[in-house]
Amino acid sequence: MLTTIRLADPGAVAAVHVGERINVLAVTAGDGGAYDAGDSPPAAVIGQHLLVASLPAVHSGDDPGGLVEVAATPAVAAALAGAANARLSVTID
Repeated sequence: MLTTIRLADPGAVAAVHVGERINVLAVTAGDGGAYDAGDSPPAAVIGQHLLVASLPAVHSGDDPGGLVEVAATPAVAAALAGAANARLSVTID
């Protein structure tokens, strides 16, 4: 199953390539929705060893980009969808 995620830092997509395996990490906002590096909770790994299937192009000037399409099991795809409001980042295997 393919699912698309949006990275918190759209520029990070430049480090990711189709065919690579990545781990997806999520940090949720504290009360009030702001992220403070001084007291941020640790990132939770919500997807491991996911195959990068594509890097969708952005077609709108209002869209910040940062999209990565990955192959995932249904359970991991559901976890990724549930983390849509979190700040997502990746590590490359």
